[in-house]
This record gives sequence, C-alpha cells and structure tokens, in this order.
Amino acid sequence: MTTHDPSEYIRGIQQILISDKKKIGFLFGAGSSLAMKNETSLTVPAIGKMTSEIVEEVGKVDTKYKTALEDIKEELGEKNFNIETILSNLEQKVSFIGKSVLNSLNKGEFADLIKRIKKEVREKVSVHNRTLCDIALKKEFKQIVTKDIVSELVRDRFCKLDRTS
Repeated sequence: MTTHDPSEYIRGIQQILISDKKKIGFLFGAGSSLAMKNETSLTVPAIGKMTSEIVEEVGKVDTKYKTALEDIKEELGEKNFNIETILSNLEQKVSFIGKSVLNSLNKGEFADLIKRIKKEVREKVSVHNRTLCDIALKKEFKQIVTKDIVSELVRDRFCKLDRTS
C-alpha cells in the first residue's frame, strides 16, 4: 500500500524557500483571501458578492447599463452570471456589433460599460489602497495600507497543528 506523508512535501517546500537560488512565485485562488477573514482584515470580495456590487454600481450610472446587464443576466442565466462571464459576453458583443444596437446599447456604450466594469473590479481588488478621511479637511483620500495592516494581511499559518498528539 502506498502512503502519503505531507510533512515530506512541507520540508521540501521549506528547503526551496530557504534557498536563494530559485525564484518562487505563488498564485492563490480567488477564495483564498476569505480563508482568514476577520473584522480588521482587508479582503477581495468573493466573485458573487463582487458581481452584485459592481452590477449595482454600474447600473446607477445609466439606466441603459442597468437594463443591458439585466438582459445579459437573462441570456447567461443566474448560475453563469458573474463578473468574468459578463466581461467576456460584453467583449464579444462589442467586437461584432458594428453600427447596430444590442441589449439597448451601441458599440460606444458597450465600450464604456466595459471600461466602467473594469474600473470597478480594479477598485474592489485593490485592497492595498485604503480610503481614509481627514475630518479637519472634510476630505477623503487614498493611501497605501500601513505596515501594521500589511502584517495583519500576511499569514504564514492557515491552521494550527495540534503537536501534542
């Protein structure tokens, strides 16, 4: 019978990380920012929440956008209606619409809708920027997150191992 010892793999990863000879990059999945969420953590919203927030924000800009997104939701179906499929759908439509109108939008309006959605996505995923408020100046401004907040964001242990057993 073949057995699997995860501690062997962990030791191997540790050796690679210690070595300065190899460059290493990590690609974390979309939900990994939610793994250790607490009241103070800055996280990228899950795809469902991000989609609903962006659709709502963009729909406020112009009723045409709201109507178009409702039509697209109907076309794609509830299950497939997320920010990724919305953008793919819009990009396809803008590429073949020509001088016609589709989902009550012309080519320029499709391009603008795509631009607005991408801008909203950038704002949602840029958790390293934080809006701060200066009460004396009655003004909001963006600032890169401070070092203490970053240390709260960076986790090297996602679970506590019980070493007594």
